[in-house]
Parts: sequence; structure tokens; C-alpha cells
Amino acid sequence: MSANLSLTRLSPPLTWGDEQGAFLRSLRSPWYRLVAGLQDQVLSTTVEFARSRGLKGLYLPLTTRTITCPNGLGSDSEPVPVTVNEVDTYLPDSMQFALEYGMRLAPGGCYDIMPSFRGEQPDETHLNQYTHSEAEMPAASKS
Repeated sequence: MSANLSLTRLSPPLTWGDEQGAFLRSLRSPWYRLVAGLQDQVLSTTVEFARSRGLKGLYLPLTTRTITCPNGLGSDSEPVPVTVNEVDTYLPDSMQFALEYGMRLAPGGCYDIMPSFRGEQPDETHLNQYTHSEAEMPAASKS
């Protein structure tokens, strides 16, 4: 690494409204460029890791009729209800249980990179919307 490394603080340009010029400002924003690069890095690294271990990609629908939100300490999130095609359902808080189900379809292991949604206000320690890189793999057998 270079000894001349300088850190730059980037903040989102707050362009999610419909104010004049918001779309072009977001396209010119270094913050959005950084987020796009990070997302690409997470995707390519996850796929590289998964392929090196023979895991199968398992990308399922973004809705679930069951809730997996845990109620333990630090995990007090609420489900996010939505209606899709006149069916009441929920956005997933995690695809972990779908991957556990997927282990029956791909016994060598499976993975996904999916959005997670939690019905809570974000704070310094918790996001309410983010992308999850998750894998389920069989335990190594003891010889």
C-alpha cells in the first residue's frame, strides 16, 4: 500500500426524492459509484468462494409466507408485510431457512446473495434493508 493513502469520506447525495436533477446527480455521485463497485466485489467474491467449494446458486423469490425474524437479544426485527398479486405475504428478513431447505435439493451445499428486509428503524448498529451473502454447507465428516 502506498504511504500517501488518503481517506475520503463519502456520503450519499440524498437523491431518492423526485426533485429536479436528482437522477443525474446520483449518476455523477462518487458514493453511488463506490456502492456499485462494492456490490460487484461481494457478488464476484461470493460466487468464486461458492464455486471453489461446489456450492449451487439458489436464488428464490423475494417473498415468503412464513416469518423467520428471530426475537433474541439484538434481533428484535419485525416482518415487512407486502401484497403481491392480491396475496398478503412478507419480504424476507433472511434467506437462511430457504437455503436450509435448499440443502435437500443441493446436498453438497448452496448459496445466494439476496436482499434482506427488517421492519425496524435503522440505527448505528442495525440496517433495515441490506444484501446478504449466505451459504449453507454440509458439515465435514470425521474420519
